Amino acid sequence: MNKVLKGNYHKEKRSKLVVTHENHQYYAMNEVVIMTNKPAKMLHFEIQVDGETIEEVRADGLIISTPSGSTAYAMSAGGPIVDPKLGGFIIIPICPYKLGARPFIVSDNSEITVKLLKKGKSAVFVMDGQINEEASYLEEIKFKKAEKDVYFIRTSSKYFYEKVKDKLGEGGLSKQQGCL
Repeated sequence: MNKVLKGNYHKEKRSKLVVTHENHQYYAMNEVVIMTNKPAKMLHFEIQVDGETIEEVRADGLIISTPSGSTAYAMSAGGPIVDPKLGGFIIIPICPYKLGARPFIVSDNSEITVKLLKKGKSAVFVMDGQINEEASYLEEIKFKKAEKDVYFIRTSSKYFYEKVKDKLGEGGLSKQQGCL
């Protein structure tokens, strides 16, 4: 707090998602995960960006991520690491049953629409691991940039790339444990 009071801080602007489903709105800072509510079952999705179908895919799920969330579940699912200063959203199929299904990065000025195409199947969509909702056959889940951004106060001299480098070293054996 002393650093902030002395003016030794940096202000970072981050975008967040507004998620619309069946006349309800939700917000997500990092990501929204859409997955089956029955283990070991696939979902069939149609994904549109600004009204244009970019992909129809069967997969275990789908992640819609902000740049802030790109180093979390999105990265683990094969998505790119995206600098949070960029204006965009990432669409990542989870274990797609289609070799050509790849992650997309789209403008944060776009509207993303995901529709469930398999009759009799429902999905759960989870915002930032906190809020769970259910969607059914032919229901649409819409994603767009929230009108208001979120601001973070950073007092550390480390910025995004150094933090990512540190994070990518986690989970493995370190040099101090006798490994090269």
